[in-house]
Amino acid sequence: MMRPVVACVLSAALAACGDASLPASAPADGGAPAAIDGAATCSGNFCIDRANRTFDLDSDGTPDTEMRIGPCSADAASASCLLADSTLAAIGRAEWRFAPGPVRADLYGFGVHALGPHFGPLQAISVAYYDPSTFHPELVVIDPNAARPSSPVARFGAPPGWSVHDTWFGLVRSPDGRRHPLLAPGRHYIPRTDGVSDWSFLCQFDVARIAAPADTCGVGFRSVPTMFTAAEVAGTPANPANTFRHNGGVFADADGDGWDDVHLPYLWVIKTVSGRTGESLAASAFDVALQSEPKAPAQFHSGRFYGSFTPFALNGGERVLVAAANAVGTFDDYNCNVSRYHALLERTPGAPTNLRLAWSHYDSFTKNTFQSPLDPSNPVVTRPGDMLNGCLHRFSDSLYEAGDVPVTVYSRFASDTPANDCKAQQVDEVVSKFAPAKMAAWSACAAANFLPTRGTWSVDVRRLADGAALGSAPNRYAWGTSKQLTTDQSRVFLLETLPGKIRFDRQGEPAGSLVVAALGVDAAWQALMTFPGAGRPKLRIDYPVERGPSSTWGGLPELVTADRDGDGLADVALESGAWVGWSEKARAWVLK
Repeated sequence: MMRPVVACVLSAALAACGDASLPASAPADGGAPAAIDGAATCSGNFCIDRANRTFDLDSDGTPDTEMRIGPCSADAASASCLLADSTLAAIGRAEWRFAPGPVRADLYGFGVHALGPHFGPLQAISVAYYDPSTFHPELVVIDPNAARPSSPVARFGAPPGWSVHDTWFGLVRSPDGRRHPLLAPGRHYIPRTDGVSDWSFLCQFDVARIAAPADTCGVGFRSVPTMFTAAEVAGTPANPANTFRHNGGVFADADGDGWDDVHLPYLWVIKTVSGRTGESLAASAFDVALQSEPKAPAQFHSGRFYGSFTPFALNGGERVLVAAANAVGTFDDYNCNVSRYHALLERTPGAPTNLRLAWSHYDSFTKNTFQSPLDPSNPVVTRPGDMLNGCLHRFSDSLYEAGDVPVTVYSRFASDTPANDCKAQQVDEVVSKFAPAKMAAWSACAAANFLPTRGTWSVDVRRLADGAALGSAPNRYAWGTSKQLTTDQSRVFLLETLPGKIRFDRQGEPAGSLVVAALGVDAAWQALMTFPGAGRPKLRIDYPVERGPSSTWGGLPELVTADRDGDGLADVALESGAWVGWSEKARAWVLK
């Protein structure tokens, strides 16, 4: 889905450089709604795949239980229950009623999660879900140790007006491995201008709050402030009274206590709060364009953090790779992520206030930046917009290796100049103070002129230690990566071969051949073999909810793979419905 963006004018007002917010009823960035059942075996009200149990509720290392959300047996017409089918005698076939009506749980990592033994020998269970008619999200915790019938022991619903599209669900992990689910405010402007009351705290599951509920979070959840303060960001462009909270966040231990801490991205700043105590740990501000464009107009990119975040260790320190790029295969977004760059954040272990920018490479920004105040009769451009030139596409978690050297790999589009740069429509936006009709006019112009623009793709490699460019493969497009496609289980990449200049939106452009390639120690590509025929791979979008890689826009795109023939190697699904995999007998990639 495309993210609208308005013209950027040098101004203290966020509205001059912000992105249009997503209405609560809009199609989800979390992926197309999917059936919740997916069941293979049905008996009465239970339709559960007993052959593929995925939950180990007694923590003995063997999956013993399968669970899903479905209609309650006593009220199948309306109420929703957590349904379980287990080999454990304490559970057997069970259901727990948690909602009075139908629900969904298929977006942004929502769903059923085992939390660890919070109450007894069996793991507690969380269910994050939303109302399919209002999109309003809620979170409950269920104790399977309790005698049945039983109700959830903890419950929190987002404030009125908030939806699954602007609420973040995640799991904080403690040193003993137990998980503590939370709901937090996701992407929204501060202040909100749509009539919905603001929400400036997250609610995290806390057993102690079952007996002593917090007024703001209800039974079983503690309240943790999520906003940074003016004092924390003094001397930076960040402004807590006028900002934008990105969706999602990062779970990583910042203070060395073994608990995941919660990192929440806003414009310019990442706010960090303790996962153990809820206390504020830090508010770290960065200008990701300053190193690449020191002479560019200040604040032209508004400090956006759209993209993926991948924590990792490097040279004894903690690092976070920020890949500000669109998800692979996004050819219909004339904004192309708005702000495109790669950056490395670093922190001294155990020093939560020490998160800093190690390096950044800024590639491009969609729109023109105008001198302020704007003279409509003679608008002065202080930084020309890049439109789709320098558009970046990312895949998976963006963290790879060339030999033993950590690198990132991505696709970059070098665009011709479009027939119309839509500058006149930008000026109209600013003069109108971003009236919806004027914003729509710019969007229509950009869609008509930017998307058909021709240009070339390349696959670029950048070293993570210092941000140095290591190489570029012209006329290639990277679709994904896997360590399960070859007999030696080495990482390979799936690269599409392109003929040269093509339309950005790929309309009328035939798919190129897919090459399985390895990345050498010198960052040189080695083509191993080509898929039979031509066709683009099928993708899935993951939304991780725990420690590790995460995203604030577009999720983490992955190849759709499965071992279709039981040979121990993954086969790759294509958009056409065909599957391709390695055949040891044919010593080639074949249709399966």
